[in-house]
Amino acid sequence: MLISEFNNKLIDFLRTISRKYYYIAFACLVLFTILYNGICLESARQYYLQAQNPFKITKIWGFNPWQESPLLPLIAFYTHLTSETSFLLLSFSISLIGLLLFALKTKSKLSPEISLLLVMLLFSHPVVLFMFSWPGMPDCLTFLFAVLLLFTHSYTVVILLCFLGGVNHQMVFFIFPSIFVLRKIAREKDITWYYVPVAIAPIAAGRLAVSLFLKYNEIVVTSRLPSSFSILYNNIDFWIKHNLYNLPHAIFSFQNMTWVVLALCAISVFSKHRAYFITFFAMQILFYALTFFTLDTTRVFAVLVWAPAFHCIIYSLKLAQNDVSDTCYNQLFKALCVTALFGLILPKYYYLKEECFAYSFNDFYLPLAKSIRHIIFP
Repeated sequence: MLISEFNNKLIDFLRTISRKYYYIAFACLVLFTILYNGICLESARQYYLQAQNPFKITKIWGFNPWQESPLLPLIAFYTHLTSETSFLLLSFSISLIGLLLFALKTKSKLSPEISLLLVMLLFSHPVVLFMFSWPGMPDCLTFLFAVLLLFTHSYTVVILLCFLGGVNHQMVFFIFPSIFVLRKIAREKDITWYYVPVAIAPIAAGRLAVSLFLKYNEIVVTSRLPSSFSILYNNIDFWIKHNLYNLPHAIFSFQNMTWVVLALCAISVFSKHRAYFITFFAMQILFYALTFFTLDTTRVFAVLVWAPAFHCIIYSLKLAQNDVSDTCYNQLFKALCVTALFGLILPKYYYLKEECFAYSFNDFYLPLAKSIRHIIFP
């Protein structure tokens, strides 16, 4: 009874806040995420140095694979945002624009309370936590483009975003087409199978443009990992150990409480569209296979899956809402309220090179504590 009363009061509070003070609530979520999880005040050094002059080799630690992702450094270079502070602010600004666009798009297509719940869940997702913890990475642009592709119907916009995404990072080869596959299977209006090749072709053109850019500027890219599959195969024991390291905890870190919401969605409305959910979970397996040979497993998986995951949640809510009985929708809505709230307050962590790390709490508060200590005890 107490749990039911708490849930009802939570829903009433959420509806009031989302309908009257939506943007204030959004700003509070940004502030809460920064204060609760921390934020890194130093940009990714490799991309910051690349932004100083994207037209020359920028090697750190003896390799430079990041130069295959030149879009953010080029934007910083041509906008003259190449100081440490301005490059950091550029990265954060792109991330916040992406989050705000997600909020605006979901608010216009769904109810304000559902939109705010989705935003709460997104703020607890690793893709957002990494954008705040590892600023200066290409993830902020990948995130922004994926938000727009989740909702656009324009071929022109799709071509432009996919080309820019291809220039930004090769991971979009898997992210962007998967969005349109799910949108087509979900029978979204005006979305056809043509969107898939329309997405793939400009991505390939973007990667070709990067290759020509590197060749023209005589930039030779060397990777930290051997490119030969035979060498990787010979070290398969290392990768098996790496992927089995605290596997249950690692899998949870990939999407945090979003896993719970996806499970609830599948339980509630799987029978209403089996093909969609089978395709969606097959994508999750494919994305995990792609992360098998990566050291920053949590980050790579989170960037790959967040857009399909939130499309699945939105589509599941629509399926439940179209049900003759309101029971399914109400139960899913109540479950989403609780999981989104707990997702915000649960401790967050990620896996990198067989080690577990917290996000940027220490990076944010230790310098602050030292500054306060010097003021009080000079």
